[in-house]
Amino acid sequence: MYRDGLTGTAQVEHAQRNLLYLLHYCYDIPIYESEIAHMQSRMANWFEILTFMFTGLELSTMLRVVYACIKTVSWLTSKKSI
Repeated sequence: MYRDGLTGTAQVEHAQRNLLYLLHYCYDIPIYESEIAHMQSRMANWFEILTFMFTGLELSTMLRVVYACIKTVSWLTSKKSI
């Protein structure tokens, strides 16, 4: 599964990176390389990295829904005044 000569740490990093790209591909979760690199450089918990990714996705989804609701209410109120 891994190339010959990879250390245990390198194998873990490979597996983590593969998981990130699978999540991005399957669920369209954005990957911010700079944020992930920063977390990995300070030895952040893997759970923290995944939490960061999912909360970012949830926040962007919530903002899109709120914006759509505001547009709908604006449109409805503009129709009532006519």
